[in-house]
Amino acid sequence: MLKFIIQIDHMKQILTLFFILTFITHGCKGQQQFEEFVTKFPPVILPIDSIQFLQPSDTLDIKLFNNIVWESQAKEEKDGKTRTVRPKVSKNGKLIDLTSFGKAYDTPINYQTVDGKKGKFYSKVYPVARIDLHDTYISLIVKEYDSELAHYDLYNFTKDGVRLSAVPLFTYSHDKMLVDSIDYIYTKSTILKDGSIIWFENNRGLKTSRVYKLRNDGYFEIIEEQKTGEFEY
Repeated sequence: MLKFIIQIDHMKQILTLFFILTFITHGCKGQQQFEEFVTKFPPVILPIDSIQFLQPSDTLDIKLFNNIVWESQAKEEKDGKTRTVRPKVSKNGKLIDLTSFGKAYDTPINYQTVDGKKGKFYSKVYPVARIDLHDTYISLIVKEYDSELAHYDLYNFTKDGVRLSAVPLFTYSHDKMLVDSIDYIYTKSTILKDGSIIWFENNRGLKTSRVYKLRNDGYFEIIEEQKTGEFEY
């Protein structure tokens, strides 16, 4: 009986060691994947006057983007459901979730043009730039081009790949799915030399101006905000 108990304890030790090694290996692999992901973004020196003039030449694998920015991030319980922790910004002293951000579309859309041509549209993700906002963090600008909207988003990560915060820098609609034309601008931004983000949104007549600044804890803070106009239906 004593021999049997010793054998069980020995098996527990082996299983515990296995799980620890698996956890460490997975963590190292995730760190390596994030570091390789970061190298795809060309460094850009501040200031940046017009975000839309940053035109990337390469694309990112959408599954890789979704994994790094969303699937590998921490999970939380919300309304009885498990979900990925959303990027947050600080407003009036409180951290709030950003609900406009999400995974890139990884399934094609069937389309037919007015002249009868049929095909499949695939969303695209581009590594636009890596900018230096803080010594402790990694800040990356990503462009997503979807069937109706395109947007440049700024994500802020810790150096081990934890996505903390984000700002939608430039958002526009395009009338032709296959032509990257800027037909209506919703948001636009300028990033100053000191890292301040001068942000403007025109949501069908309701105009909002903000100034964002990255805090020492890795979250963007809205330090100024003004609203004018009315929403036009």
